[in-house]
Amino acid sequence: MSNQISNTGNAKLLRSVDVAVNPDRALFQGRDVKGFEVPVDMANKMGIPGGDLGFAARDLLLIALAGCAGTSFLAGMRDAGQKISSLSMRVDGTLDTKPPQVFRHIRMLFRLSGPALDPEKVGAALAACHGTCSIAATLSHVAQIDSEFEIIPEPAAIAAPAA
Repeated sequence: MSNQISNTGNAKLLRSVDVAVNPDRALFQGRDVKGFEVPVDMANKMGIPGGDLGFAARDLLLIALAGCAGTSFLAGMRDAGQKISSLSMRVDGTLDTKPPQVFRHIRMLFRLSGPALDPEKVGAALAACHGTCSIAATLSHVAQIDSEFEIIPEPAAIAAPAA
């Protein structure tokens, strides 16, 4: 017997994942339509010992934000003619103290290097990435999302010895 709950609303696109659950361990194995898998271990939240077999659900939300905003940022930098040699991101989320403890503030730090990066163009790409990232758009209804960047100087090229 199947009970179906439906909220059709204005949804125009559908994304689906399948999730296998080990109820004794509170371990969830998510799989997307391409076959990629990710473990989500909620044992600690359930008071089950040994809960270190996967991500915490909240951490995946922060990773999803980084992937989405990071992709929008990379596209903005490419459109601005800025070449990035390296990029790393740190995403910190502050939770509400009362249940359900949703994120109320998220801070993203983009650390990047590249030849002749223009801080104004980096800042513009960073500001624009919030408007083109669906995860940021979703989270912005409950959390303030701030972004900042740090340009890491590239090591100076070592000149070849004169012949």
